[in-house]
Amino acid sequence: MKIPKTKKAKELQNLLAKHHGKVLSPIVNHVYQYLTDVENRYKLTLNHTDRGMGFDLHEPFKKESFTKGYNELGVYQIFINDIPFYTGEGIMNNRISRFCKAVLGENRYDEGHKAGDYIYKNIQNGRFNKDILNTIYVSYLSINDFMPMYESTNLKFTDITGEYIDTKDHIKKLSIEQGFNKSKPMTYYIEKIIMNKIGSILNTNNQSPSDIKYINERKFREKSFVSQTY
Repeated sequence: MKIPKTKKAKELQNLLAKHHGKVLSPIVNHVYQYLTDVENRYKLTLNHTDRGMGFDLHEPFKKESFTKGYNELGVYQIFINDIPFYTGEGIMNNRISRFCKAVLGENRYDEGHKAGDYIYKNIQNGRFNKDILNTIYVSYLSINDFMPMYESTNLKFTDITGEYIDTKDHIKKLSIEQGFNKSKPMTYYIEKIIMNKIGSILNTNNQSPSDIKYINERKFREKSFVSQTY
């Protein structure tokens, strides 16, 4: 019997964290710097459709439209104004679409996006006014952008039994056996570090309390679209 795909991929994420944090830090820093650069941040405009999934991404500062990696696995960051709101990973257009659908309250019973559901619920109960919908920004980066850095790393170690392990080969083998994308452990790994480093206020799983998250939460509560009863 196969272990659920996400569970196995997250086990491999922990393997990367335990044995390869130092060598993977340049990759994480590259993604972090890209996602937090305001010039890579797109204003998200909801376009209501019959499916409730339409949206536009307006490129910042009228620079060339960025579409690379849009249909690929990667890591993304949602901002409300300049506040880190939610860090995620997955197929970029699918995850952004799922977020938009949740914000509109049109997700099916078997769908969901934590950040989108949260915004929709709080608009409905009066804790947020709809002005929040004009303050959503997103940045995202495809795994293919940093895969060359990953491929050039030496991810080998000796375990407590003395067995020599090549983590990249191990991940590749298990991804074929279990049927998940071989890059999934890396996007999980990067997502976890970035959500903690940037202090995204809507992430909870894999996130620890921190001063930066507390500061972001306080800044969010002070926004004009947030009710005084929030």
